[in-house]
Amino acid sequence: MKTIFFLLTLFCSTPLLGASPDVSANKFMYRIQHYYCDADWICKNFEEMTLPEFIVAWQQLVGLLSSERMRWFYAHDNNETYVQRMKAFFGNFDRYNRESVDVEWITECQKYHKFLVSHYYDGERDLIVEKKDEKNKKPLRLKKRYTQLQEAVCQSAPEAYFTFYMFFFEQLANVMLKKLNYVYQEQELDSSHLLQIMKHKEEMTYIYQVCLHKTKQASEVYAHKMAYHYNRIESLLEMVFSEFLKRLGLEHVLQL
Repeated sequence: MKTIFFLLTLFCSTPLLGASPDVSANKFMYRIQHYYCDADWICKNFEEMTLPEFIVAWQQLVGLLSSERMRWFYAHDNNETYVQRMKAFFGNFDRYNRESVDVEWITECQKYHKFLVSHYYDGERDLIVEKKDEKNKKPLRLKKRYTQLQEAVCQSAPEAYFTFYMFFFEQLANVMLKKLNYVYQEQELDSSHLLQIMKHKEEMTYIYQVCLHKTKQASEVYAHKMAYHYNRIESLLEMVFSEFLKRLGLEHVLQL
């Protein structure tokens, strides 16, 4: 159990459209104040909520993730410990991949993204349910009673939707750049390390394409912002990645 820090409520208490969290949402707020956050137990909590409760809880979570001043509270006892971990330099690529807080952020974001696309709101039963890929069963997305949670968040809380995915983009870009630096220092190039970086790039592009479509539905303003930030990140990565491959004499990889 971590130390309670009540300033968390300063950016985690804004209700959506007049909705106010009931017992489930209050329990969620209590838990993120008292326990180390983790996507596994948080997503299980989400499954117990109604849609309005989930939207409020999602805004609370994103408020924590997106606050540079308070982000340490997610899974650390104090800001000093978090900053120390952020500044840590690991001896090699594999240690960075196993132990860095940067990679931990990506893992957490991946789990939240998976939850948003695999879970739906059942309007008839007022429940959040997981999509089941069973044979001979109609996909939930084709049934009018179901709304994908990613769609629900995008429509009901576009700012929280946009903020989460921008945070995800930034973490992927950060990890890619740092991994390139570790690879550059290797005496012998490990192709598996380079493939990891390329997979991060593919993931960032996939998420961008999906989210751009969603934000266009909700708001042209967010769509333009997302496109701007993605293009900025992509240009930086392309420049660094291209220079890196040229120095290694691997320019042909750029054509793959």
